[in-house]
Amino acid sequence: MAIVTSNTNLTGVSYAAGEIIEIRNGATLTIDSTPATRPGTIQCITSGKLRIENTSTSTPIVLELQDMTRDLRIEGNGILEIRGNKIEIGTSDGTQQTWDFSTLYSGAYTDITYAEVETANGSGVYMPWFIVNNTPAFIAAAFYTNNNGAADSNRFDSSTEVLFWNSQTRTLRSGDGTNGKLIPNGCKIRIPNILITNQDWQPDVTLIHSIRSLGIPSGGTFTITLINRRTDTTIGTTETIAFNATAATIDTAIKAVLGAGTVTTSGGPLPTSVLITMAGSYASLPIAFVVNSSVTGGTNSIIYSAENATTNCSLLDLTPSGTLDAEWCMFSQKFAATNSSFSSVRCVNMGLGNAELSFLNSNGSCELDHVSYTSTPYASLSASEVFSVSSAVKLNKVVISSAISSGHSISTLPNLQRCDDVRVLGWGDRTSTSAINGLAFTTLPNIPIIRPVAIGGRILLTNLTNNNIVEPAHSDTTLTQTIVNPAPVISMVNCIGLTIANVKKYGASAARNAIFSTDAACANILAVGGSYNMTNHGAGVLGQSSGAGFQVKNLTVTNQRSATQSFDAPSTFACTRMNGTKVFVGGG
Repeated sequence: MAIVTSNTNLTGVSYAAGEIIEIRNGATLTIDSTPATRPGTIQCITSGKLRIENTSTSTPIVLELQDMTRDLRIEGNGILEIRGNKIEIGTSDGTQQTWDFSTLYSGAYTDITYAEVETANGSGVYMPWFIVNNTPAFIAAAFYTNNNGAADSNRFDSSTEVLFWNSQTRTLRSGDGTNGKLIPNGCKIRIPNILITNQDWQPDVTLIHSIRSLGIPSGGTFTITLINRRTDTTIGTTETIAFNATAATIDTAIKAVLGAGTVTTSGGPLPTSVLITMAGSYASLPIAFVVNSSVTGGTNSIIYSAENATTNCSLLDLTPSGTLDAEWCMFSQKFAATNSSFSSVRCVNMGLGNAELSFLNSNGSCELDHVSYTSTPYASLSASEVFSVSSAVKLNKVVISSAISSGHSISTLPNLQRCDDVRVLGWGDRTSTSAINGLAFTTLPNIPIIRPVAIGGRILLTNLTNNNIVEPAHSDTTLTQTIVNPAPVISMVNCIGLTIANVKKYGASAARNAIFSTDAACANILAVGGSYNMTNHGAGVLGQSSGAGFQVKNLTVTNQRSATQSFDAPSTFACTRMNGTKVFVGGG
């Protein structure tokens, strides 16, 4: 272990590759260039500060830890302070564009989790766009319904502000105006100049720790290609393996390529996951498994590889009492921010990526301003949330893209001071008949909630009193108008005195249900202004609602689905004092 007890630069610290570096006694360790040797875990256990800084607008810094078992452990009143800058990667010419990061900036960037786009030519105002991983190796129909995998770009319509990241080729691509929105002509695109990762990245693959089965195949085979990520060399490919192989069979097939004593396996037989641990001469090497699946039967069946959830998938640990103060940086698609009892979190112009984004259960404060979260295609996903943070919380221009269908939750924040432009893109297929939450607001103070956007799920409002919901926008799963999830645009549960102003459609796909629904505990709800095109798919204004006092004014609904009611009260007549003024409905 290398010990830092006084203020110093990493270039002045003697450490071996993968060695722990510990900051003590309130010292500050500064990193202002890409380390020549990859460190292991960097930790502040009692106190101290890790400062990562880069002022350049043309040369990035990449802090790559030795492997996925290493992280930044900022505990015991420690501080991680990041001060980066923006790099302008281009100006749109109004056509589809691609940026090749395998060559740009000397190939330094191995992942992109944040990119912001100017809202109009010369405006100087920027909004982060959704980033979706569309690496071909991880695109499979079976993945979508199981919260895994990457997204084919043709799943998005012309209004979706989305950029596509291919981790195999290391390219970032804009939409073409049909599948994803074109970046307006003259608008600038920029990214942070600091990347932090522990992926031990090499082209084409990711760190793998299990072989899994989806769709319950009934026949066929698969092979596994093993690649040394550190040298980007293919070691070999196994013989064919049966769809229902045991752990022992997979163990034998891998050892035939790597040699005796190189792996241990457990679990199985498939479709039960087979867990793999590298051993012997390969124990400390980042060996990736690429599964070549040729299975048959079942529903969208596939054998695939994924990170084992039982291993350490974190890149930053703020528990307990750690502080993150970051500007203009990106964490790779293996960032885990399930941080309880942190002291303070401030993220500005920052990208995050992994299976879950959670800031929860803390007495500290949390500010997310121009933040992008993109889900990894390499692991099963969990819902993201900012939950039960008791001190000041500010949320502004936060965009979240994920295959998971349970969206993002903003809940139990007694000192929420700002909630503007929070957007969620849920692009995975949905088969459940339950209503899907895209964006949920629960038990919050009565501040305005400005321009929330939910794509692929409803906006759910629960336990809110006297809030103004301003310009909420919604569309169904991009390019899919599902009939199996009859969710409304906005659902309200135990809400009193809400005003919902200027609801609108975000994309091409409409909700299946009505625009609004309320439960019996709701009262005195006012919806005023707005328009929504149901595209002959959605129902009316208010669907099967209860509660007392629902007013809607100056709302236009077009192309309502036939044989549906514009105001659909329950047969029990549980909804009282329903009133509509200047409500224009077409179709139905």
